[in-house]
Amino acid sequence: ARCLSQFEPAEGLVSHRGGDEFVLAIPQLNQTTIEHVAKAILETIATPFYFNGIRLSTSATMGICICPNDGDNHLDLLRNCDMAMYLGKT
Repeated sequence: ARCLSQFEPAEGLVSHRGGDEFVLAIPQLNQTTIEHVAKAILETIATPFYFNGIRLSTSATMGICICPNDGDNHLDLLRNCDMAMYLGKT
């Protein structure tokens, strides 16, 4: 969540859904900005780090939804983001 919070604008929201799933909700972004933010998040997550002297790296799969195209309420948006994320894992 700390890693994602750097991408959270004042009117945005970062939330831990459980397990290894997080939600980053950012209102009123265009497609180009969404792509830029998504790329920056994936690059940040992929940056190696050290823990107890051991070099570690991580990766992530992302599902992106845009309101109202992918849903007009939070339940539809979350469900569609989950489906998009799982498609990215296959």
